[in-house]
Amino acid sequence: MILSLADVNYKAISDSVPADMTIFFASENARTAALPMVLYLSGEYLIFGALFDIVSMCSLILPNAVLVKELPDKVRQIEGVNQALIEIVVEHFQQKKALTHLLEKQMHQLPG
Repeated sequence: MILSLADVNYKAISDSVPADMTIFFASENARTAALPMVLYLSGEYLIFGALFDIVSMCSLILPNAVLVKELPDKVRQIEGVNQALIEIVVEHFQQKKALTHLLEKQMHQLPG
């Protein structure tokens, strides 16, 4: 497995809107079925994504503020999606440090 986590200076971003989208799915099977459409709608803006059992978190760089409302509205229409929320990011915790620790912990739990 190769994993790359970027350090992002959100204060340096101009002419775009950094945002986090959280998606809640009806079930793991619903997530699997809905994910291709979620990626189709958000893929060009996606800089980081994390999947959990029925929750997905996506860090996005949106080209305009209108998408803060429009994107989750479109994602909510996908079958199997219970809720989609976007929040504008002003500053993030140190993702790389925190996520590396969590991912290493999960990797130790994988079989084999």
